[in-house]
Amino acid sequence: MRTTIFKAVLVASSLASCTLTVAQPNNPWLADGFNKQVEANRAARNAAQMQEQQRRAQAEWQARENAIQAQIAKYRATPYYGTLITQGNTLDAIWGGGGNITPEIADKKAFSACKETGCRIIARVSNGCMMISRPVNSTHNSQWMVAYDSDPQNAISKAIAICEQKYGQGQCGVGENLGTPHRAYCSGYDYSAYDQK
Repeated sequence: MRTTIFKAVLVASSLASCTLTVAQPNNPWLADGFNKQVEANRAARNAAQMQEQQRRAQAEWQARENAIQAQIAKYRATPYYGTLITQGNTLDAIWGGGGNITPEIADKKAFSACKETGCRIIARVSNGCMMISRPVNSTHNSQWMVAYDSDPQNAISKAIAICEQKYGQGQCGVGENLGTPHRAYCSGYDYSAYDQK
């Protein structure tokens, strides 16, 4: 019986020592290397997931941007009108405002501000700018000239140039009140609510 107990204790202690031996790493450098590899794999997976998220976010942003640019192109291609009229034989000019979807609407808005009889259209513009010029000594609106350009400042410069070509250098001004700073009359998607670029 002693032999049996001794064998049982020997087997139990052997099993315990085996378990302890397996539970403890034999080489701490090997375990450290394994842990580093696990961390490196995890970091690589996280980086790949982050790149995929960024790629998806960029693709979604680009799709939204493309839709916005398509809408802007549509609005730029749409003609928006503005009408400039004069009152009788005066030097008064009335701008009906830009952004009208038909020339008829632009005319109606301009004529609604006419206070006298004999109002007539000086010029219309669509998706661009115009400016009127006249000789400084003119007394009648029949001498007004109109110049067009997509750039407001160029429209002003052109208006002065065509007037000076006819009446002489320094003999012309722009707008209804010469000497007053003037903005060109603009209408179109690229121009703000104040008809300026």
